Amino acid sequence: ECYAWTMFAELGMQVIHSLTTEPEPTSGAKGPSREMETAISRALRLADQVASLRWLRHNLTLLHAQLVCLQDNHKHAKVLLKRLL
Repeated sequence: ECYAWTMFAELGMQVIHSLTTEPEPTSGAKGPSREMETAISRALRLADQVASLRWLRHNLTLLHAQLVCLQDNHKHAKVLLKRLL
């Protein structure tokens, strides 16, 4: 299940990159970035619970930082990357 959420988040990043010219949907609608946030948070929760999946945490945190940076929240992306060190 964790692998599925990780792949969903990676595919979502590709979709967001292909839709960068279109405006982000309003907060009421569930756009690709909102779906990606959900996928990343679920995968991170599973990776924390299962010791053999902890290696996915690094990849998921990088995806989350990339998503947050695309949403023009560079300060939060910086904090996420600092936690990896």
